[in-house]
Amino acid sequence: LGKRTGEAPDPAAAETLNRALQEARALVCKENVENKVVVSRRQLEEAIQTVRGAVTICYPMGLPPYDPVREDLEGAINLDGTQAGKEVLDPDTAVAWFAGKQLLRESTLEKHLGKHEKTKATIKLAKKGSSAPQREPVADAQTQKEMLAWYHKKQEEQKKLAQDEDDDYTNSAWANPRSLKNAFNGLSNVRFL
Repeated sequence: LGKRTGEAPDPAAAETLNRALQEARALVCKENVENKVVVSRRQLEEAIQTVRGAVTICYPMGLPPYDPVREDLEGAINLDGTQAGKEVLDPDTAVAWFAGKQLLRESTLEKHLGKHEKTKATIKLAKKGSSAPQREPVADAQTQKEMLAWYHKKQEEQKKLAQDEDDDYTNSAWANPRSLKNAFNGLSNVRFL
């Protein structure tokens, strides 16, 4: 009794759950950070309550105590020994890193970054006692692909130019020394078969 059997909820309830999850994802998406949208703790708690309500609509008989969704919503999930457990950091012992240097909890960011208001800093968190986190790549994967494609294209052009004998242009119409005379005499478009 009370266990999920793998059967999906009715489509209307599933749609309600999907809508609540999409709203929660939209609230914490990366674009909000890039657009500098402020998300308050109250908004996050409201989103969690909305998801909790949607789960209740989908499963009115409730979820069993061992169900991961129930554990997540109640905040009682045990991540020990899992990959996700390695990603969760204790706020009391987490250490901030910037530019390969550990930031002290007592100091302000102004001490490390300066007084510039428009400085963008990527600060990473790690467990206490661990080494510095891996640095971010200079260019993202898409930009790197574009740079390599451009470099390859330029390299191919250089190879073609090196193979040409530099007199290839003499066969072009713009290089004909008699083109002006032929144009005045009306002989510019004459072709011999």
